[in-house]
Amino acid sequence: MVVTWKILDALAKIGPEAKEAIPLLRERLGSKRSLIAVKSAYALSQIERGNSVSIPFLIQKLQEGDADNDQYWAADFLGRIGPDARDALPLLRARLPNWSETYRHIGLVAAIWNLKQGHGSL
Repeated sequence: MVVTWKILDALAKIGPEAKEAIPLLRERLGSKRSLIAVKSAYALSQIERGNSVSIPFLIQKLQEGDADNDQYWAADFLGRIGPDARDALPLLRARLPNWSETYRHIGLVAAIWNLKQGHGSL
């Protein structure tokens, strides 16, 4: 799994020039390993900006995923996506009272990112 994670990270960093990977990334959204699915959604968001799949997928994981992994990484990646993921801000705010300290910080980072970009307020 570590190798797959690193490959997905590299694809995200390459960005739009890695467009040949889009079909594979879309396929990986259905991975039985949810962390691979979440990371694939993020990589897809960096390669195919504005696609209609990545942000809704991450928001769904933030709502319904395993709190220890899926929600943490979904919040982190939504924050990394930045202003395009501002639809997740209300959900991040709503989750703050229910999360452990780590999750509170991740939620705040995502919210602050959007705030600094001039999209709404806390």
